[in-house]
Amino acid sequence: MSLAKNLANDFVPIRERRSATGTINGNNQEVVLPLNGDESAMVYVQSTAFVGTLEFTGLGDETAGYLPIVAYPYSPGCVGGTIPPAGQPLLIDALVAVNTVRVYSVPVGQLRALRVRSSAYTSGTIDLTITSDPNDP
Repeated sequence: MSLAKNLANDFVPIRERRSATGTINGNNQEVVLPLNGDESAMVYVQSTAFVGTLEFTGLGDETAGYLPIVAYPYSPGCVGGTIPPAGQPLLIDALVAVNTVRVYSVPVGQLRALRVRSSAYTSGTIDLTITSDPNDP
């Protein structure tokens, strides 16, 4: 978040959308998004043949290192006109399907960085984008 001044010479925060992108095609590869006062982030995953596990971690305190955090998957759509239930919180997500597209919402308040990494890998490649939400209060 950067700062600007209004006409009364008071500081006013200006939200900026930040994003990080990367490709994961091996074990322990990661994509990291530095955070600056954001409350949530979106993780977009797209793959044609990835078989592995993604792990969601956040950096709060430099001395503690990265710790597991929950990610909430968005349901892929409605079946038969019904609204699906909210996604269950995940610390890791095993991806084993062809043509995988997943979207996660991750609460990141009080964190300095969000990291998504492959904690287990078998085969394939995944394209990953993490975006902070500039519309948070």
